[in-house]
Amino acid sequence: MKKIVYYITDHGLGHATRSIAIIRKILKNNIEVTIRNSNAVDFISKSLGDIKIKTGITDIGTKIKKDGLSIDILQSKKQINPWIDNLEKFASKEELFLTKIKPNLIISDISAMPFIVAKKLDIPSMAISNFSWYDAYNFLTKKRQEKLFDAYQNANLAIKLPYGTDMKHFQNLIKTGLICRIPIMNKSKIKNKLDVKNSEKIVVFALGGGKSIIKFRSNKDVKIFSLNTKIDKKIKSTDLSSWIEGQEIISIADVIFCKCGYGFISEALTNGIPFYYLKDPNHKEQNHMDLNLKEKNFGVNIEKCDLNNLEFNQKFFDKIKPQKKQKIDYKVTDLINEILKTQK
Repeated sequence: MKKIVYYITDHGLGHATRSIAIIRKILKNNIEVTIRNSNAVDFISKSLGDIKIKTGITDIGTKIKKDGLSIDILQSKKQINPWIDNLEKFASKEELFLTKIKPNLIISDISAMPFIVAKKLDIPSMAISNFSWYDAYNFLTKKRQEKLFDAYQNANLAIKLPYGTDMKHFQNLIKTGLICRIPIMNKSKIKNKLDVKNSEKIVVFALGGGKSIIKFRSNKDVKIFSLNTKIDKKIKSTDLSSWIEGQEIISIADVIFCKCGYGFISEALTNGIPFYYLKDPNHKEQNHMDLNLKEKNFGVNIEKCDLNNLEFNQKFFDKIKPQKKQKIDYKVTDLINEILKTQK
């Protein structure tokens, strides 16, 4: 049986959700997958069931401010700099782990460290992401950026998902379409489980777990669902943050409010759900996503200060522009299978 070690970056859940979508397809081909991650182990385990997860730090992400959106650059530097300065040491420790497993392929979304080990052990490696930390960490010193550049250069192949940075520093880059989770339950079953009437509108807030409290006005025939978003207690809403298959909540929504991140936006696009998004002007990945979305006239960029002025009435829903459903691209899993066929 062929083996894959799949590294999922220790920053947010967006990387985990799209990795889960890919791994679900991989597992249908009699391939053994071992996941390396430390921040989303419980979520991954509940999503994929009986799968090998070896807890370990894959990389260090940015520090986000209390608003749940903006990057705290000073604190980010404090935690990222030591990781990059000791990247080779972390890679050396990881070498023992990979030597025991002897994988046929290493995949990373989007830690740079595994590519150093893969190169040393002569194991094929693949990057899958819509950005890289080399692109995103434009606030680091040139020397530290160069270390990330050199590490990513070791990847044999990079799969660039849409809506993100250009990732041109990879030597072998292939662009692909959207990859994300598909709903497991159909819409009628989801609505029944959540006691939603067909006459009711559904608004979903998925703003990333910040401490800011959202206030707005809403008609009685509107259901408000929250995914890691604090909503004023005076407003009737349902917290569904523990719902593992979040794409199912997205699939039944009439409109979504989310951060400018790949996870929820890809699930909104592939379910054909209109969405509004917030972005941090200092966040390079989000700025690139914003430009890409505007080029295609997808979604609406909204300022955080405008959230409290929202009123969910019939006039609001009449003004929402429809979102054409986008296809999920399975080229990624086809490429993985092709690579594995060439391995002994």
